[in-house]
Amino acid sequence: MNYILSIIIPVYNVEQFLDDCLSSVISQIRNISNIELILVDDGSIDKSFNICNKYNTNFSNVRFLHQSNQGVASARNLGLQNAHGEYICFVDSDDVIAEDYIAFVLKNIKRYNFDVLMFNHKNFFTQVPRLTRSENDTYKINKKSAMSSLEDPNWGSYLWNKIIRKDLFNNIEFPVGRNYEDLAVMYKIFNRANSFFKSNNVYYLYRQNPSSIMHTFSAKNKYDMVTSEYELYIFLKNKYPDISNLSEQKFLTNALGCLHDNGLEKK
Repeated sequence: MNYILSIIIPVYNVEQFLDDCLSSVISQIRNISNIELILVDDGSIDKSFNICNKYNTNFSNVRFLHQSNQGVASARNLGLQNAHGEYICFVDSDDVIAEDYIAFVLKNIKRYNFDVLMFNHKNFFTQVPRLTRSENDTYKINKKSAMSSLEDPNWGSYLWNKIIRKDLFNNIEFPVGRNYEDLAVMYKIFNRANSFFKSNNVYYLYRQNPSSIMHTFSAKNKYDMVTSEYELYIFLKNKYPDISNLSEQKFLTNALGCLHDNGLEKK
């Protein structure tokens, strides 16, 4: 089967939100045969496995993979290794996609045949917000602007607000065992890509989940973030020096904060 899009969702102990996430996707792709949904359970010990299995049983374009707990980077790699789509997107298992997400993606694949498509997102807590739309707001940006967007908090190195041509991932893997794995990989993909498009409309709804990695403050998370920020800064300094200043500032700020926090933890 030739798929136009593979949607990869890593899953770990997210039973409270998983049905919301999966139903937001399935409602849009259940009758589209050339889109596959790949669920990767990373050794969940709650009911997440059973929820994934239910969707796998009930829908022919859902594939369910399971591994012992190895972290989200490993789960992403497993999903990529098993993806057959021309394009890849990632959805976090506690988030939801907008009702017209799939229609928007397919329309722009057909119209622009892009390497990378970026779109806006909105944060929410419990109630999914209503969205408004601007007509025909997808526009092309150059590579320098795309690289600059990686340090823009509105766009960032996030995986979930981008559609990416699959072959750009060739020989690139997420660093297993490291959090902030998207920050460690996205600049490499952007460096390979040539055609970038952007939409200011919101197509992704990001749940403010206090138990997620992004909201969990630990020495490991801080170290992983600083490590990835440093790698990004060195890359930009060498390849795009005129846009590396913000990356340098972020790296130094986070590194000093990490050193400060480690010093407090030792007292």
